[in-house]
Amino acid sequence: DGAASSGGREVAVLGLEALSGLVQDHRLKHEACRSKQAALASTWQGICQAYNVTRRSEHFTTAPQRCSSSQAADASPDTLEAFHECLRATHEWAVGLWAPYQACLGAKDEHHNKKEQCDALQGQFESSACHHATKQGEVCICHKRAVDHFEALRANFAASQAARQHIHATAVQMDCYIDVLVSNDVDKKTALHHCKELSVDTSHLEITYGSVPTAAGTCSSPPPCSESWVVDEYSSRAWHDKATTATCTPCETITVGTPTPTPARRSGPVVTDVYSTRFGCFMALNKNTGQAMCWGSEGYGGACSGRNFIGVTDVYSTDGAFFALSKNAGKGQCWGHASYGGSCSDIDFAGVTDATSNDRAFVVLNKNTGKGHCWGSSKHGGDCSSMNFAGFTNLSGYGNGFLAWSANTGRAQCWGWIGQHWGPDCSSMNFAGFTNLSGYGNGFLAWSANTGRAQCWGWIGQHWGPDCSSMNFAGFTNLSGYGNGFLAWSANTGRAQCWGWIGQHWGPDCSRVNLAGITDIASAEGSFVGLNKNTGEGLCWGSWHSGGSCGGMDFTGMTDVYSTDKAFMALSKTTGKAQCWGNSACGGSCSNMDFSGFTDVVSSYIDFVALNKNTGEGHCWGAWVGNGCSQVDFAGVTDVYAAKHSGFMALNKDTGKAQCWGAEVEEGLQAACDGTDLTGVTDVYSASSQFMALNKNTGQFWCLKVSASICGDKGTFFFEPV
Repeated sequence: DGAASSGGREVAVLGLEALSGLVQDHRLKHEACRSKQAALASTWQGICQAYNVTRRSEHFTTAPQRCSSSQAADASPDTLEAFHECLRATHEWAVGLWAPYQACLGAKDEHHNKKEQCDALQGQFESSACHHATKQGEVCICHKRAVDHFEALRANFAASQAARQHIHATAVQMDCYIDVLVSNDVDKKTALHHCKELSVDTSHLEITYGSVPTAAGTCSSPPPCSESWVVDEYSSRAWHDKATTATCTPCETITVGTPTPTPARRSGPVVTDVYSTRFGCFMALNKNTGQAMCWGSEGYGGACSGRNFIGVTDVYSTDGAFFALSKNAGKGQCWGHASYGGSCSDIDFAGVTDATSNDRAFVVLNKNTGKGHCWGSSKHGGDCSSMNFAGFTNLSGYGNGFLAWSANTGRAQCWGWIGQHWGPDCSSMNFAGFTNLSGYGNGFLAWSANTGRAQCWGWIGQHWGPDCSSMNFAGFTNLSGYGNGFLAWSANTGRAQCWGWIGQHWGPDCSRVNLAGITDIASAEGSFVGLNKNTGEGLCWGSWHSGGSCGGMDFTGMTDVYSTDKAFMALSKTTGKAQCWGNSACGGSCSNMDFSGFTDVVSSYIDFVALNKNTGEGHCWGAWVGNGCSQVDFAGVTDVYAAKHSGFMALNKDTGKAQCWGAEVEEGLQAACDGTDLTGVTDVYSASSQFMALNKNTGQFWCLKVSASICGDKGTFFFEPV
């Protein structure tokens, strides 16, 4: 009858009243069907009983002689006559039984078909009842919350009302006392007593709250398929004895009339993205719902409450501000320090196709119209009002400069801290055919792996990214930038070039270094190490103060290379053999340690921490943790993390126990970790001296910091599920 179309997903969008009508409609159809099923059961039983009486009668208790198939095939007249006589006798015996049998069989089939139809209507009824019960539960929960909120407000108002009435009565009495004092009445004692006993009418200050409306529907109804519900809907009905129902199908999840809702279901993690600024502010965003939480220093991007992030497609950051962009809606919003780009309310973001940032400014580009906007620190690239962006296809921001360029025409413009040669004017440079662009610190490199042509520019006066137009980059497969030096090399041929702050040994000439077969490159401040895992060979060059010299060292079997800013560590996770070199005070010495079975190594800028997950052992060495980490219990630790400024965290994800130590722990990091239950944490992020732990499944996150002035108070926050 088409009712089934109302029993599926469509009912989920109906309101409570409409669902009540739908349930009643399905209930009546099911009951009508069961009544017919019960009637057919009586009819079927009567007809089949008549058939049973007939087949048990005296006439049918003795069956005629069974006819032989051989007689039917025989051609002799006598045998055939005997067969015909047998056939007539059998027909006369069966003809009286055939009609009752056919009637019984038809009645059984009609009853069976009706039962199948009723079972289908029962399923439809129970499905709509489940949808109604779910909606009823939502209504009751909402009503309970509203009533609780109303009662809390009424309690607060009642207390305020009593205070206002008391103040009013006191004020009237004071007026009375003043009148007595300034009057010429000789009997002031009687007048003052009258003031004291004065009855003040405060009825006009009474608040009438009215009555709380009851919730729509019934919040005490039993859920579908519960024992009492089955009795009410099925077993107590007149038809039930002769038309039993199928097994009731319980609802998946129902909350009816209970004040505490079940956790909302969600198809994915509550937090989809996390962003940060260099000054230690964070933003956790759910792009699906537009909800976000920011924390850290409020003036540098740590506060974004009250903002609507629905539709946000991209988030960018400078050192002290955030910029959230919705490309589809053509809208953007900024917060944080204005000199770092924290204010952009006067900018039209309609049609923006590209955006980027550097340390202190933002830039957006509309490729279709050739219009661009910049904001933030003007001397760091925050002012581009006089520039023509027509035809530019690429935007890049590094350090304190920006670069806009076209790979098609080769035209380019650079702007930023030009007065200090940070990203100087590059309008005279030809970028046509360049396939790669990189920026590190305050130097830029554009190059083509196809032709080998390259251009470098930046803080040329201090040799940061000097001119490299005479260098041949053809065939280079890898490019790395570290601190104030560059390294370009080919893993196929081993050819390499290094350049940078040569006068201070940062990125010295490496044209004589053969990197053929090198599988891993690591760097410290002004030095490099290349490792060939296959042959066990290692190469070091650069500043010897930070590990640029490793002659005579055996790298056979080494599987990993790690570094601080001043030292290196090469480790074989297979054998436990390790070597450390560079500045011994900053992690360059580990000869007295056994690393057998160790699984993890992390580093800050001056310290190393190594963990053996299997045995619960740990080693710490370097500047801040040079005395080891005997105070840390590594038993059960599943992960270790490092903050840049030598703060460390050891976490047991199974128990949620965290331990923090390292630089400045006395100022808060260790205390922040102690006693904080991180059960369920899926990810840990770090800034300069603080950690952020996140549970992507629940949306819960924790901020654990060295300094409260940077990261804000330790606490636990939630995104309300939607």
